[in-house]
Amino acid sequence: MNEQNSKSPTQFKYCPGCQAQLAIDVKTCPWCSTSQLSKIEIYWQQLGQRFLPRALPTTRGLCFFNIVLFIILTIDITIHPDFGITDALISPPGELVYRWGAHIRGEMHWWRMFTANYIHFGIIHIIFNISALRYVTPYVERTFGSLLTFSMYNLLGAFAMMISNLFGDAGIVAGASGSIMAFVGMAGMAAHLENTPLSKKLRNNMISVGIATIAFGFLVNGAMGNGIDNIAHIAGLISGVLMGAVLPKLGPTGYNRPWKFRFANLLFLISLTLSSISFSFLSDASVSTKLMTECRRDLKIKHYDQALVHCKDAYQNNPSEDTAAHYILTLILNRKYDNAISVCNDADKRFEKKRKNTPLSYDRLCQELKQ
Repeated sequence: MNEQNSKSPTQFKYCPGCQAQLAIDVKTCPWCSTSQLSKIEIYWQQLGQRFLPRALPTTRGLCFFNIVLFIILTIDITIHPDFGITDALISPPGELVYRWGAHIRGEMHWWRMFTANYIHFGIIHIIFNISALRYVTPYVERTFGSLLTFSMYNLLGAFAMMISNLFGDAGIVAGASGSIMAFVGMAGMAAHLENTPLSKKLRNNMISVGIATIAFGFLVNGAMGNGIDNIAHIAGLISGVLMGAVLPKLGPTGYNRPWKFRFANLLFLISLTLSSISFSFLSDASVSTKLMTECRRDLKIKHYDQALVHCKDAYQNNPSEDTAAHYILTLILNRKYDNAISVCNDADKRFEKKRKNTPLSYDRLCQELKQ
């Protein structure tokens, strides 16, 4: 038996520059002088190859996760006493979509810039986006690699959401289309730089998709007043074009230099960490935001006794300046002045450090109570 073939995969590696087979601990290739990945990096690479699907793991994973979250959101809407399956599939209520990670323009919660890329408004919205994701993502993944594709979905999607938040009109926003348009830009630019007859066809196809998507958005918004986030689409497309020009690309056997592998892994770990932290906020938001939504709704329809219950629960579940202000207001409206003063004192202790920088929203209510 050939000695090299008898070794386990962890005992040797292939040079990224010339594909020569080398011992695992060699630092520089003796044939092409390319620096090599360390033993730990080789183990990390093989770990991913062992547990992830060989074909397009990021494309499959993104589609799967978007669909799972849509199913969870649909179930949550359906079991809500005020809504049903028709609301969930056709016109999901904004407060529940917000609770699961959408963002409202003007409220810059950084973590919602990430979670909003996985949340969709009904069955038509997710069918369109999953179809587009399945179409364009494989081009990006084959060109830039699975790790960079995952990173760009999250980072460029969050960037598109942030631009929408800063410059768009008031409204609630969610959906994968900002990330998808970034992929359109990345695929189109990579194809343009490759400059082969086949790649030019792909480039022209991506240009057509980008123009058609933006034109359709303007058409729908012109007819209906609003509904499609063209700001996120344009921001995603432009950022994707820029990233497609500068990000390292895969060669026939992977990244041909160690720094490209390390850069892709670094971006992957950064985007995975930010996304994981972002979704961790939903464990609180899924409860406290629901209570605050019900608190505000009861106040709006002047059901002050019900508002008192929901606002109290919201404050106790997630003490904040906002929940304190609503709780104090409902106590005043229910003529429970002594209890309101007690909450004022409790909130003062909780948010003492915050007051040093700026007045708190409930200060005026408490000042009038104590006069």
